[in-house]
Amino acid sequence: MSITFCPLEADWGNFADWATVAVGAWGIVAATTVGIGAAGATLWVAMLAHRTSKRATQIAERATLIAQQQHDEAVQSRQANARIVGRLLVHEVSALPERVWMHHLRSARERPKSSDGPEVHEQYARHLVNMLKLGSKPLLPGTELSQDRIHTLPDELGNDLARLLGFSRTMMTRSEGLLPQFVEVQLEGQPPRLRHVASSNYITEYLQFLRQFSELSLEFAPKFREFVGEPVMDFSNSRIGSRSK
Repeated sequence: MSITFCPLEADWGNFADWATVAVGAWGIVAATTVGIGAAGATLWVAMLAHRTSKRATQIAERATLIAQQQHDEAVQSRQANARIVGRLLVHEVSALPERVWMHHLRSARERPKSSDGPEVHEQYARHLVNMLKLGSKPLLPGTELSQDRIHTLPDELGNDLARLLGFSRTMMTRSEGLLPQFVEVQLEGQPPRLRHVASSNYITEYLQFLRQFSELSLEFAPKFREFVGEPVMDFSNSRIGSRSK
């Protein structure tokens, strides 16, 4: 009798069953490997995201620091320029109240009455002409030259100085406009006399304008001197009220 060998009936088990077990085990290993790989990839992405976020934070902090440094430098530059402008203009600004009074505002005190003689009126007319000639020239020439740097001053001082500069320019325009209103008039039997031939309201309005100019300059000059660090000055003698009584 012949002996037949069948591998599938061997004592150590059915090869098909073992193959199935092997395939299943390999699947588990493969799945595990894929899972580990996916987990590793996820971890790597997370690490990259963290590094990117950290780097972005560092860049943002650096940008903020640079911006702050630039801001501080701009502030320091503005303050330095403001100090220079203050030193350049302090004497001009300090002299403004007195100049406004001396050149213009005393005209309110010296204005003649209707009962005064022709000589008094002529004298006053000549005074006005001299006043208007002075008024047609800038009272703040240094400020005119420094107008592009006025913005470096503290806001309140810069705004007020710009306003005074505007008053000075308006004064020049009004003075030039009033001068042609004064002409030589000769009445029969009398010598030629200088007269203001337009309405007296023009002179009244001009003097009111100069009064406002004076008050603004009186308020501004002490504050400007304080900013520059100059001693306080007494501007009481530059007030129209103190000399028009």
